[in-house]
Amino acid sequence: MGSQWSSLRGAGRSVDCPGPGTESRTRPHRAGVQEGIMTRNISTTNSRAEELRRRRLEQGQKRIPSSPGTSGRTRKPAAANPMPARLVVVRNATFGTPIHRQVATSNPRRTYYVALSTPGAELRLPAMPVFHPGWRLLSAAIAILAGIGFLSLAFSPFFRLGAINIVGLERLAPTEIQAVTHLENLSIIEVNPGEVREAISSHFPGLEMVEVKVALPAMVTIQLKERQPIMAWRQGEKVQWIDASGVVFPASGSLDGLITISSPEPPPVSLPRVENQPGAEDATAEAGQTNGSGTLAKPVAAGPARLDPSILETAQKLAAHLPAGTPLVYLPSEGLGWEAPSGCDIFIGSDLSRFEVKLAAVQAIEAELNKQGIVAELINARNLDAPYYRAEK
Repeated sequence: MGSQWSSLRGAGRSVDCPGPGTESRTRPHRAGVQEGIMTRNISTTNSRAEELRRRRLEQGQKRIPSSPGTSGRTRKPAAANPMPARLVVVRNATFGTPIHRQVATSNPRRTYYVALSTPGAELRLPAMPVFHPGWRLLSAAIAILAGIGFLSLAFSPFFRLGAINIVGLERLAPTEIQAVTHLENLSIIEVNPGEVREAISSHFPGLEMVEVKVALPAMVTIQLKERQPIMAWRQGEKVQWIDASGVVFPASGSLDGLITISSPEPPPVSLPRVENQPGAEDATAEAGQTNGSGTLAKPVAAGPARLDPSILETAQKLAAHLPAGTPLVYLPSEGLGWEAPSGCDIFIGSDLSRFEVKLAAVQAIEAELNKQGIVAELINARNLDAPYYRAEK
């Protein structure tokens, strides 16, 4: 109708409205013309609307449908020779899911893809969870490994002791050492080097050095060094050796060239005292029996027993003045002396500064007794002003 009214306005006047300066009157001769114009305009308008609908329908059929999530714009026509498009692989099941519906997982997984030779083709490897170890997990792993290692050391035959390597022995037998160590069939972690060393030293005071080495998987080495005796103390059938430092220890075997001291009493020794420890004096008293000559040669835990230093020094000096092999004698009441070829025991005291004078006095007394036919059992010239002898009964 808009176009109809436009055509009528183009004529200059309305059909029904009279123009200015004219009177309103009926014009029967123009009714047919007006009706024809209106009919023609209506048909023209209908044909234009139909044409517009037809064009829109054709454009809608030619339009390429758009993908979801894009605007309604049409795509550009493809080229004459389009390049092959690479296939798109969806790697996440949550693709396209609204944000408010995506739930974060507490155990994310790391996914790996391997490209294949075919364009756009990929191989998905099994997904592994992302591992974030903490301090607690690390501590638990360390504790478990330590427990496994301890059980292996304690019960595995691989760490079980076999033969013990003992080196440095000269007179003692290895079986004697093994008898006091008690290391048979023990695990390597059960070996206490300090206890083994203490056990060997207490049972064998004749050892100057004891060193115990432990090595994995199951090796124990005992390094020993025996004391070198310079003197033998004979008490009846019992023989004890004494080294240069005065340590008294049991004899093992026999040695030649030692200074031999015969006595009815055990050697007078001084036991080492434990400093600043209560009960040390009681332990020393219990370690041996006391008599006029001192204490029996029995070692204590504090260390080995040692001969009286004055007796040790006098014996060495006296042996140097006498012929080699001359046996020495010791009596608690007389002190240290030697045995003459006649069988008489001669004592001159511990002061050897006037040894030659005392020796001459002893020889004069012995010659006088022989003239009188007296067999002396003992001659003591310790005091030159009052020497004396004791005859045999």
